[in-house]
Amino acid sequence: MKIRFLIFFLFISCLPKDQEVCSEFGDKKCAISSADIADEPTSQNEVPETKTTETETENQTAQETEAWVEQEIADYCPLNLPEIPAVTSDGRVIIRVCPPAEMREGCDSDSIGQAIKIAPNNSRIEIVKGQMPYNQCAVISSAQQNIEILGVCGKAHIKNKVCEKKGIFVNYGKGVRFINLELSHAEIPLNDGGNGAGIRDQSLGGTYFEDLNIHHNQMGMLGGSGILTIKRSKFEANGNPERIGYNHNIYLSADVVKADIQNSLFLRASAEGNNFKSRAQEVIFECSVSASLDGQDSREMDFSEGGKLLIKNSIIQQGSASKNSNMLGFATESNNQSRRHSMMQVDIENSLFINDKSNGSFITYNAYNDRDLSINIIDSLFVGSGSYNHNSNQGPTQFFEKRVETYPDRSSAQLPVVSNNHMDLPIPKDCPGFAYF
Repeated sequence: MKIRFLIFFLFISCLPKDQEVCSEFGDKKCAISSADIADEPTSQNEVPETKTTETETENQTAQETEAWVEQEIADYCPLNLPEIPAVTSDGRVIIRVCPPAEMREGCDSDSIGQAIKIAPNNSRIEIVKGQMPYNQCAVISSAQQNIEILGVCGKAHIKNKVCEKKGIFVNYGKGVRFINLELSHAEIPLNDGGNGAGIRDQSLGGTYFEDLNIHHNQMGMLGGSGILTIKRSKFEANGNPERIGYNHNIYLSADVVKADIQNSLFLRASAEGNNFKSRAQEVIFECSVSASLDGQDSREMDFSEGGKLLIKNSIIQQGSASKNSNMLGFATESNNQSRRHSMMQVDIENSLFINDKSNGSFITYNAYNDRDLSINIIDSLFVGSGSYNHNSNQGPTQFFEKRVETYPDRSSAQLPVVSNNHMDLPIPKDCPGFAYF
């Protein structure tokens, strides 16, 4: 470890004074001067032909970053090469964790918790996949920022152990990134809460999840703050039979200003929990799937205090074993006026709702006199029995629909027959980056 830090500081000292080390997953300030990273918008006088949009730049940067990370990791897995990098090409200090029974040259620690404890800001913790899962847990402190926790040489599996009676990972930091990990079987006694989570996020914001498989915990992910991002991740079969209806695949707190969900799966929550439960102020659910299949869940999606919701290019499916006949609930726990979000808006675009129960409703919501609630449904299909406009509170609502189709069953909608395998579900439309896994 001392050698690795020495290399890092030598690397820093060689940079010109007006340059700084960038984070491949964080800041775009990569060895450039402050004049190059001004927050002001592009001048209107620039020539249109040479202008690159912000979206195009972000997409290109993301693709280059992903390709670079994959190549760098492939260069030294399975850690049998003489040269193993101690610092990433963008200057992140690497602390590499290997399973206790598989320590070898290139490994810095056999403890995930200890590695994270000593990690400086902007560093990377690489957790090497082993022959057996890690029975460990870890806490990221509030003083730590932009720590990246990454499974390498495969998807590292961490299970069974819970820190602070909260979760496998307990995050108090800022801008922490969890990538390529499998987290399972987090449990705590009922008298301690009974809600052991794969990730308990009590962070300062900016938490990022990518390529995660979080399953068979008492709670999948709990908490969140500020801006939260989830990409290509799966939350499945999380719940606690000792707390019927209170534990969920994911439970976002009201401290989440915006949650951006992309290309992810939320499947068969257990013990009457929700597949996706949120008190966040805004949620974008795009190119993703929430499906109960054969699970005994409650709602497929529940947005307790309302807020701003966009469901786009996604699939919502309710199975026959689901304990709640309502698929999507909005502002369902907003009788307390102080807890209602100021924005009350639901937009559903190019999405498919499938109700495989014999009864129920697709969308149930509470409208209140002190809030303007608008529901807009465009280019979407509703298959099965039930209403997609069920106003439980009978308050004022602006309801708009365009090119909406309804079908009594799968056959009439030309959909595949019912299956408990999520791989048999339809593919969300217009989602080139989506894949079932």
